[in-house]
Amino acid sequence: MLLIILSFLSAVLLSVRFDMFILLPAILLGWLAAIIGGVATGGSFGSILIEMVLVAVALQVGYVGGVVGQWLMKAQPGVRHRWSEKSAAAADKPI
Repeated sequence: MLLIILSFLSAVLLSVRFDMFILLPAILLGWLAAIIGGVATGGSFGSILIEMVLVAVALQVGYVGGVVGQWLMKAQPGVRHRWSEKSAAAADKPI
């Protein structure tokens, strides 16, 4: 369960910096962690397989959630964000 939560939160963070192609290596690393964790705890093949599926789904849902969250933040009028195109210290006209 912890791996699934960490996958979701990692995907939200990955969505801020990377495009969607980062999901493939992230899913592969998540599957590797699920296999290692399942073998280390003596889980059955079915439980390891279910955890691998849930990790992949959590990564994808987290990525989409991060993208939607960024879109909603940018859609708010009058709110300055750190990624805004114009700095607060920049002058409008040259002096």
